Amino acid sequence: TVTSKLKFHHYFVKCVLTCSTKNLPKWGFEQGEVSCNPTTRDPNSMWNVEDNHFSKLPNSSVHDLAPSFFSRFIESHKVMLQGNSGLKPKEGEMTSRPWEWPINLRGQWFSAGDDKTRIYLLGNPVIWWANIVFLIIFLVIYSYSSFKCQRGVSESPEITQERENTMLTASW
Repeated sequence: TVTSKLKFHHYFVKCVLTCSTKNLPKWGFEQGEVSCNPTTRDPNSMWNVEDNHFSKLPNSSVHDLAPSFFSRFIESHKVMLQGNSGLKPKEGEMTSRPWEWPINLRGQWFSAGDDKTRIYLLGNPVIWWANIVFLIIFLVIYSYSSFKCQRGVSESPEITQERENTMLTASW
């Protein structure tokens, strides 16, 4: 990943150099169109420096500039969020909300490139409802166990060990 970013402001015209998200046709080698945008907060106005040749700068290794795991994690999630935010359903296509998936009120439609191929993903109601029931049971048992521990109820070591093993297995 490249971490150096800069923005080009035109002093007299009061605009920033931006690249559009739409690619030019083949005659433009399918590159993005570059223009001067008066909106200075445009996210497409940030430019990356991938290579620099300047003899007066000290030599440094790329490993010194490598981003940390956390910054790469944040960057990858930003890229995924940006890519997924542009997805829109096709016209006339029935869509469902994420909260409708666990209760199987309506499934998810997936379409291929042509309009003839469609896939309808319903999910498995047995697995969904069983997971929800086991999650509720786990939360009740965990809460009950926590209250007992906080109140100082003494139990035999075998029961304590069995409960801890059960909680560890259930939480996994």
